[in-house]
Amino acid sequence: MLALDGAALHISANAPAMNDLVFEKLVGEYNNVQKLITRLSRYYPEPLLQGLVYQPQLTVDLMRNESAVENWANAFVAYLTEKETEAHLYSARTQFNSERQVYEAVITVRKHGIDTDYFINFDFVTGNEFAKISTFGQQVNGLLEEGVCHSW
Repeated sequence: MLALDGAALHISANAPAMNDLVFEKLVGEYNNVQKLITRLSRYYPEPLLQGLVYQPQLTVDLMRNESAVENWANAFVAYLTEKETEAHLYSARTQFNSERQVYEAVITVRKHGIDTDYFINFDFVTGNEFAKISTFGQQVNGLLEEGVCHSW
């Protein structure tokens, strides 16, 4: 954390800097989520995993409603498309998991003309990795006002 000595985070233009201990904890959690994403990138593309941080939380309760999962998946695809830098194409669909009685999101990534499906399924959504990504996302989403710059 030596690199962060003297760093400050202001959540709005008029707000004082975030408490050093809170800031240090937030940076530590960010680093842990990045390590987790690196590990999971063997199974899911990194942009998809990074994008999950900035999405509303997908819960099992939400997954019981097909239109809610469709809306979540379409918003996620819109986010991925907006952030895309390598000309990948994204699309979404839902599938019904009859064993769990939930709808699951399927994100299709077209890369060099080849489609690959990535399943945001019940097992993934109820797993520890997704919980850590979602929890961190809930902490940081909306934390900074638009136009605020960090000073590190």
